[in-house]
Amino acid sequence: MPPPNTTLLAATTDVVTLRLIDARTCSFVNELKVSVNPAGYIRCVTVGPSGHWVAVGQSSGCLTILDIRTGMILASWKGHEGEVLQLVAVDENRFVSSSLDQSVSVWSA
Repeated sequence: MPPPNTTLLAATTDVVTLRLIDARTCSFVNELKVSVNPAGYIRCVTVGPSGHWVAVGQSSGCLTILDIRTGMILASWKGHEGEVLQLVAVDENRFVSSSLDQSVSVWSA
């Protein structure tokens, strides 16, 4: 899959699936399972600068990192006590999360 650009959108319709959509053709590019067991609704996403990974924040405070190329879950953990509100990729190796629990954390991707 090419690196992220302005033609790709991320969308979700359930608690465990993240869909990448090509805005030019309105077609699905990829579908990623965020967790084996539902861990809350998907609230936010950020993509690494290379387009190789995506981090997902959920309403339960869980964070998940997925390999966009393979769809594999690279890591998943409870990062916050409250809902994850925002994720920002800092660089290829780190991202920042903020939460309803009033905390901000820096994580390794």
